[in-house]
Amino acid sequence: MSPARQPKPHAIVMIGTAGSGKTTFATQFARTFDAPLVDIEAIASRIDGDLDRASAIGRDMLEHFFRTKQLVVIDGLGATAAERTQLYAMMKKSGYQPFVIWVQTDLLAVKARLMKKYLRIHPRHEADALCDQLITRFRAPRKTEVTAVISGRHTYKSQAHMILRRLSDQLQPEQPATFRRPSPPTLHDVTARHATIKRRGTTTSTAKHRRVS
Repeated sequence: MSPARQPKPHAIVMIGTAGSGKTTFATQFARTFDAPLVDIEAIASRIDGDLDRASAIGRDMLEHFFRTKQLVVIDGLGATAAERTQLYAMMKKSGYQPFVIWVQTDLLAVKARLMKKYLRIHPRHEADALCDQLITRFRAPRKTEVTAVISGRHTYKSQAHMILRRLSDQLQPEQPATFRRPSPPTLHDVTARHATIKRRGTTTSTAKHRRVS
């Protein structure tokens, strides 16, 4: 019997519209498991907001982290299908399994969160235009992309519970090819078993009656 194959290391890919809550979850999840976090927005904030340059830096960081074969959390590199395709190719080359988390929040709440953030540094009309640009930049996953969906309005505890359950399902060791799960009992099996139990009960009752007599 050949031993079960070891599961590939996971890379957590956060996707969703800006302001959905994906960065909040990514930060807490990375902290919980002491995993490196590649946060493109945080990188961009240190280089005058240049997202293209921040994305290039983020990919360089990923190549370094992928050598460790440890859990990695990625936030900000999967807004479009093209970005995700490039990211999946990097993971495949490095022997990583992508685990995509799609944080969903209604657009009214998203817009309110973003306006609150950007009104601190921009006039209202500029903040409004920037928020709309960030919201429309995101492209939903294709049907071929497997995602775990969580609500951006739920608590971190409930979000993490659901994600860990999904991860646990993926990490179950594969069964050997010769192993087959038992088939569920048929109606005939259940009826025969019931008849056997009934006969045993009748025999036991008769024996007790004889001893008493």
